[in-house]
Amino acid sequence: MAARRMFSTTVMETDAFLDLPDKAKTLYFYLCMNGDDDGFVGAPKKVMRIAKSTEAALRLLVDRGWIIWFDSGVVVITDWRLHNTLQNDRYKETIYKKEMAMLRQDETGRYVLRENSLETACIQSGSNLETGCIQTGSKLETECIQSGSNPETQHNLTEPNKTEQNKTKREREDAPAPAGGFKNSHGEFGWVKLTDAEHAELCREMGQTELKRCIAYVDESAQATGNKNQWRDWNVILRKCHREGWGKGRDGKPKLPPAERPRVPGAVYL
Repeated sequence: MAARRMFSTTVMETDAFLDLPDKAKTLYFYLCMNGDDDGFVGAPKKVMRIAKSTEAALRLLVDRGWIIWFDSGVVVITDWRLHNTLQNDRYKETIYKKEMAMLRQDETGRYVLRENSLETACIQSGSNLETGCIQTGSKLETECIQSGSNPETQHNLTEPNKTEQNKTKREREDAPAPAGGFKNSHGEFGWVKLTDAEHAELCREMGQTELKRCIAYVDESAQATGNKNQWRDWNVILRKCHREGWGKGRDGKPKLPPAERPRVPGAVYL
C-alpha cells in the first residue's frame, strides 16, 4: 500500500461532503489514507477506532454512499478513482478480488455495483452495518443504485487511468424508490431517519424550529446511549418528544447548554 494518497477537490468541496458531521469527514480521510491501491479497506472498524470516530459516523458514510460495505466487512471508497491515479510500476492489485468482481466503474470513474451483484445488496435505507448492507452514491438522500448491463474493463496496468478528474457533473442510474420512500438521515450523528413525506408532515404539525429541536435531542440521546432504547420508528419518537416536551425545562423552554446559559457577574459556576 502506498504511503501517500491524493484527494480531489471535485469530491471534497461538494456540499454533500461539507454537510457531513466532522467525525464522518475525519473518518473518511482516515479510510482513504488506509485504502489499498484499488480503494479497499480491510478493517474499517479498526480505522474508525484509530480516527477516534464512531459507528454512527461509519454507518452515515455507508448510508450516504461515500463508501460501499460488503458482507465480508470490507469497504471500498466509492470515489477512489477520482482521488487517486497511480503509475503502473507502483500499482499493486487488491487482494479483495471477490469484492472487486462485484464492482464496475461508471462513466465518471466512480465505483458502482454490477447488475449481478444487486441481489446481494440491501435496497432499504437506514440499514445497520451488521447486516452487511452494500450501498453507493453521494447525494444527501440515501438511494439505491441500479448498475447498467454493460461491463466495464478492469484497471489497465499498461496506461494510467483516463478518468476525467475535473468532471463535476455526476450522473447516476437510480432505481425507483419503494412505495414508502427512502429514509434520509437527520441530526448530527444521523440516527434519526425519515422519509421526505414524514419530515414534511412533522414540520407542518410542529413547525420547523421545534422539529429541528426534537431531531437534535433525539439524535443526541441515541448517540449518547448507543440507542439502548432500541428506537426504530423515529416518526413516532419525534412526535412523543414534541408532545411530552423532552429536553425542555419546567418553564417549557428548551434547556440551554452550560456554555450558552446567562452568567451573573460575581457568581461562581461549577
